[in-house]
Amino acid sequence: MQKMINRFFWLSLLLFVVHFAHAQMAAAGSGKVKNELLVQLDKETGISALLEKINRQKPASALHKRVASRRLNIHLLEFNPTVWPAESLQEWLKAQKEVQAVQYNYAVEFRQEPNDPDFERQWGLSRIGAPGVWDITTGGVTANGDTIVVAILDSGCDLSHPDLQGNIWNNSGEIPGDGIDNDNNGYIDDTFGWNFIDDNNEMKVNGHGLAVTGLVGASGNNGMGVTGINWNIKLMACAIQYVDQIISAYEYVIDQRQRYNESGGAEGAFVVATNASFGLPTPTFCDEQPIWGSMYDQLGNVGVLTGAGTANRNVNVDEEGDMPTSCESDYIITVTNMNEDEEKELSSGYGQISIDMAAPGQNSYSLWLFDRYAV
Repeated sequence: MQKMINRFFWLSLLLFVVHFAHAQMAAAGSGKVKNELLVQLDKETGISALLEKINRQKPASALHKRVASRRLNIHLLEFNPTVWPAESLQEWLKAQKEVQAVQYNYAVEFRQEPNDPDFERQWGLSRIGAPGVWDITTGGVTANGDTIVVAILDSGCDLSHPDLQGNIWNNSGEIPGDGIDNDNNGYIDDTFGWNFIDDNNEMKVNGHGLAVTGLVGASGNNGMGVTGINWNIKLMACAIQYVDQIISAYEYVIDQRQRYNESGGAEGAFVVATNASFGLPTPTFCDEQPIWGSMYDQLGNVGVLTGAGTANRNVNVDEEGDMPTSCESDYIITVTNMNEDEEKELSSGYGQISIDMAAPGQNSYSLWLFDRYAV
């Protein structure tokens, strides 16, 4: 029986990611931010020292835009391509001994949009055998009493949707609305997670993120709308749009789980999984995004798995690349999209090396804006 529960947990992780990992939103161009670079430094080097070195080479060529990760010493730089062209600056940075990695920043695209309710219309749940497992467990806590948390990285969410009530994570280390960083994690009043797009605690309302959140954890057995894979779950919301924000959000998740691990559950959150329901508009291998790609081992080292849906193109990811499903971390599970006939969708990527399995994705019903439901 325990094996059955474990099997359902892993399939649940895969399903929630893949449901909205396909039919990507159109993005203008490659998504590359042409005047921004992400740089990871060794632990001994401060960003001011690197900037001084850069601007000594070519005055007024670069400035520090923001810290993407304090613990990993990752920074977002803005540079003037007319003073120092991007490729030339990138090659120069790679040659500096204090620079561990450098990559372009990108705007990501989110992988699908929805439209209407009822469990009977949620065909994917039946395909993975969810109803049988719900007779045994509907999520909530582990056998050891740990409250299970899943972090949702997406373009936003509607935390007030009636079918999410009771399932939104609450940061017990924060006192809501007091304007103080009570848990000293660098974020003021981060009671539900954080809006990394606007760098505040006001969650952006977005349909794509809401739909993904509903697939993971819409309240079950409440006589309303749809049910999530987990009837009882705590959902941590992180709004992201660019790669530097993904890195910051992953660091936030790592910090919450590490606090939980080190305090025996007195602090932080028992985050077990997060998602990558997004990717880059153009084929990209993981070694071209080394800073982003390294985050999956960092997450895994504290106990967090990531489920990632592959590209919405009928391409061999092994040969053409995709971010992040070309990453080889042991802690990322990569999935392509199957239809109701359990066949791979023609518009989905594949790869004998890169893609681990297929899961239901197309025509998946979930939550939508204005307290509605959609496919």
